[in-house]
Amino acid sequence: MGGVLIPALLCAALGLALAFQTKWMQWLSIAVLGAMACLVVWIDFPQDWMAAVFVAGWVSLIVTALSVLAPARLPAWLPLSLAANAGLWTGSLIAMTAQPSDLVLALPLVLIAFPARWVLNTPARLGVKIVAGWLVAVAILGVGVSMLPTPGYKADHIE
Repeated sequence: MGGVLIPALLCAALGLALAFQTKWMQWLSIAVLGAMACLVVWIDFPQDWMAAVFVAGWVSLIVTALSVLAPARLPAWLPLSLAANAGLWTGSLIAMTAQPSDLVLALPLVLIAFPARWVLNTPARLGVKIVAGWLVAVAILGVGVSMLPTPGYKADHIE
């Protein structure tokens, strides 16, 4: 599951961003996400790219979740760009750290767009932005921890 965490969170963030779009744009963006991820997952990436791909996945998660917090509706081209970007990093991360069949674990989380769209029509609509803010915080922590010189599971100079 470790290799699917960032792609799953990225797909969920995209779903939250798509909640603000029309149904037609939601379905088109979901198709772009799926197509891009399915194409990229079969590429054989060099293993020395892993750190860069992980950071790019976290940064992509931050940008996608921040788009939910935008004060105005996004331009029509932006959801498709976010979907292509999410598909690129979802496919890349799964290609490097998991099995291609693990796309089945990450991609369905984009469907959160439909219940989130319903929530936007209730008094609890702020909850969608709160969840997006939580995703931003998790991604910032993920990038920060990945940049520490000594990961938490290795002994350091204090021990």
